[in-house]
Amino acid sequence: MTSGVRSSPQIPPHAITLPPPHGATSWTNDAAVSSPVRRNCLLLAALVALVSLLFFSSQNYTVNTFYTPYGFSQWRANWSRRDPVCTERRRVAFVKVHKAASTTVTTILQRFGFSRNLTFALPPKNDIWHLGFFETLKPEKLSPIPKGKVYEILCQHVVYSQEAFKKYLPPDIAVIAAVREPLDRFVSSFLYFHQYPTSVKQKSTVNGNDIMLMREFLKNPEFYEPAVFQRGSLAVNRMSFDFGIPKSQYRNASFVDKYIKMVDEHMEFVLVADHFDASLVILKRKLCWSTKDILYKVQHKGMKQKLAIPEDMRQRLKNLSPSDFQLYDYFSRKFQRIAQAELNLSEEVSIFQETLKNVTRFCGGLSKSGPQFKHFEKTQFSHEFNITKLDCDYLSFKEEVFIKLLWKNQAI
Repeated sequence: MTSGVRSSPQIPPHAITLPPPHGATSWTNDAAVSSPVRRNCLLLAALVALVSLLFFSSQNYTVNTFYTPYGFSQWRANWSRRDPVCTERRRVAFVKVHKAASTTVTTILQRFGFSRNLTFALPPKNDIWHLGFFETLKPEKLSPIPKGKVYEILCQHVVYSQEAFKKYLPPDIAVIAAVREPLDRFVSSFLYFHQYPTSVKQKSTVNGNDIMLMREFLKNPEFYEPAVFQRGSLAVNRMSFDFGIPKSQYRNASFVDKYIKMVDEHMEFVLVADHFDASLVILKRKLCWSTKDILYKVQHKGMKQKLAIPEDMRQRLKNLSPSDFQLYDYFSRKFQRIAQAELNLSEEVSIFQETLKNVTRFCGGLSKSGPQFKHFEKTQFSHEFNITKLDCDYLSFKEEVFIKLLWKNQAI
């Protein structure tokens, strides 16, 4: 929005009548103003004109202007908010919880930050995965940045610590995270990290399907992942671990409750992977981003068909991961409250999902002879934008490809 001063109204000279100069009887001949009544009227008219002139010239007026379509250096107007314009927030730290749509969110943040030439918190070159897989931010694990710069985007695996985040990140950074229904997260983790089913097959007498292997694993997870269990299991209580809850307190419900509320006060928003598109739309509104900023291509997509998990496995996991269930219950309930308070959320989510389909269709059908960009009209929720071949490339980049680009961009 641009602010300016409205110019003074142009009043024609004949509309303003002033009294004659001091010591003179008239601007013209005495006969023209001989009437006392006429003289008084002229004086009154002059006074009114002067007051009006002073009034109008002192007023400030706001001029509404619309921003140009999406560009790397442009502001984003968020038309879904009740405020006519909000300021885009560019500094974001993402607590990347394993198997909670975290890689998809990471690529969104990578594309957002790269397009604006923001400074990323990165691990040392050629060490992609070791910024903080089992620990929080530490200076020896962070790549150096130019003097006077600050880390503006953090979106790699690192254990959350309010103390460390405040120490190494700027105070105005928006801290976000993501959670996922614990049993779904466990299944996804078990099937994704191949050492789990492989290890179970090698160590157990079970020779069966995935359900049987997972049930066997849950009987004694420490036996099947001894290399990482002492540091932080990738299957059991992993959300709690990534949120920084001490392992010794996983079963202390009172401590976990207080810790979660402390985290909640520090974080801008916690996405719920089970309601991913709605979470992104709410995040867009909170950070004043555009629809184009939250477009995504699913990363590390799991099985299309959900496994029918027996109830005994859910109960077994709940006994093993009490703090994970406590963490999820808190933030999923909060998400529901936020979603219910958001105006026209379901409508914007539907439009966003349709936009995603159109983008996927366009990017999947690109050819040299066909259209090289697709235009998306302005809606009540976001401004117009174009999707180009370059955008399609960025959407398809894997996390590790982006990290290499960022290393190069930051001259690491």
